[in-house]
Amino acid sequence: MRVYTTSPLYHYLELIFRTRKLFILSMVICTGAMAAIVLLKPKSFTATAILQLYDDGVGGGGNSDEDMRNKVGSINAKVNLLQIHFKDREFFKKAFENAGLDKDQTEASLEKMIRDAQANVGYSVNGISFLEVSCKSPTQFCVPVLNAVITQYQKAVVAASTKRQVAFLNQMSNFVSLYKDMSDKSEKLLHTFEDKYIQIGRPDPTGAIGEINNLRAQQDAQKGLLDSTQAEINTYTETLQRTSKELELDSVIEERPITDSTDYKALSAEKTRLETKLTDLRKTYTAEDPKVVDAKKQSDELTTKIKAMESQKPDPKRNIKTIRRQINPQYTQLQNYLLASQNRYAFTKAQIATTAHRLEEARKILPLIPEYRSKYGELSTKNAQYRTLRDNLDNEYQRMRVQYDSDYERIKEGIRLVVAPTAEPDAGGKKMLIMLVAGPIMGLVIAFAFSLLTETLDHSVRTPSDAERYLNKPVLAVLPNMRPAKKVTELIRIAVKGDWKDGPPALPPGSRATRRDNS
Repeated sequence: MRVYTTSPLYHYLELIFRTRKLFILSMVICTGAMAAIVLLKPKSFTATAILQLYDDGVGGGGNSDEDMRNKVGSINAKVNLLQIHFKDREFFKKAFENAGLDKDQTEASLEKMIRDAQANVGYSVNGISFLEVSCKSPTQFCVPVLNAVITQYQKAVVAASTKRQVAFLNQMSNFVSLYKDMSDKSEKLLHTFEDKYIQIGRPDPTGAIGEINNLRAQQDAQKGLLDSTQAEINTYTETLQRTSKELELDSVIEERPITDSTDYKALSAEKTRLETKLTDLRKTYTAEDPKVVDAKKQSDELTTKIKAMESQKPDPKRNIKTIRRQINPQYTQLQNYLLASQNRYAFTKAQIATTAHRLEEARKILPLIPEYRSKYGELSTKNAQYRTLRDNLDNEYQRMRVQYDSDYERIKEGIRLVVAPTAEPDAGGKKMLIMLVAGPIMGLVIAFAFSLLTETLDHSVRTPSDAERYLNKPVLAVLPNMRPAKKVTELIRIAVKGDWKDGPPALPPGSRATRRDNS
């Protein structure tokens, strides 16, 4: 007796083949649903900027490698500062206020904009010194948001790196202001004392009082001349600003190639960077690795953009207009007048300094008069001390200010914007591909689950093994399920309906009726 058994794999394959239409229909429906979701998904934009960081550490610290990496102004410290500020709500609020994005915004809308920025603005570190900052938004508003965040980040880095210098500068400025006030008060007391005893006509055996009066009158006249000369300088300067330096004679328009444009140079630099990155990745990963494929895809896209720019027609806006110019005689004359006034101003200022020196020498004789020798000496000593302290502190403050300005520019250039942000529409990318691939897979899973469910609920006998298992009888033979010929099927249909027009038609050769008649 033959036992008809089947393996579970054969049973599943038979089930799939028997319900193949269900599988096909489910895959088509799920794929169409996923495609509809992808197409109906709201369009979004992504703005990306690339910053290059430089190590300009200005802070102190230990001698270990960890201390050197985390010192103020280092690349690691700048990245940590960015991570801290991206979690700070006040950072985004100050960025929007400084950029003017809070105008025409209510408190609720500004708060929502801050929350969206915190959720959609991110960064990633590429290599050692490159920082990629990106922002996603349903509109192209992501570009001004990203510009505001980058500007505020630069200010935050400069403020963190110059925190100690700013504190020292403020302290030194307070000291300078304090001793300047003390020096002015002391000098005012000294002049009041001099005026009180010089102008009342007391006996002057040394002639110092008359000399001081003459020098004061001369100094007042020189100060008046200095003020009038300064007014002339201001007038000439304003006239020079309104006067054109050169006169235009004619102009020549010269075409400027597309390769000289800023966008073309930026794309070329970005392509070079990507090709270098791709070369490094290929040394580590295989050609099928997602990182290598993604880098190659970006490089190909940049190559396409560069070729598209090279194939563009010449743009008149890029043309360079060369203008022949001639020096304006009136401008030259005003410059000469201004130079003469400046020389006269410098000469008058030197005369005032000479007069002040002579006045100081004349005042030294005043202590010889017994009436106010003691008081005048005390006031003069205090005034000299205060002026010396004021001048020394002011010189030190100016030196620190120059050093701070130098460090400020150096630290500010430590964060350089390599690629400016531009809004690019999101094409979907990997997510869209995953959703489209997930559609057929989901259809297969649903169809297979439904087939298993119907197979479980169906208790009919389908296979020889089912017959032997459920009926407990041996199977002698299996008749294949063969479809009858088309003509035989048609004859059976006519015979059932009884629709005979010219009598029953002849059966095809080999049928049972034909063999019986022949016998």
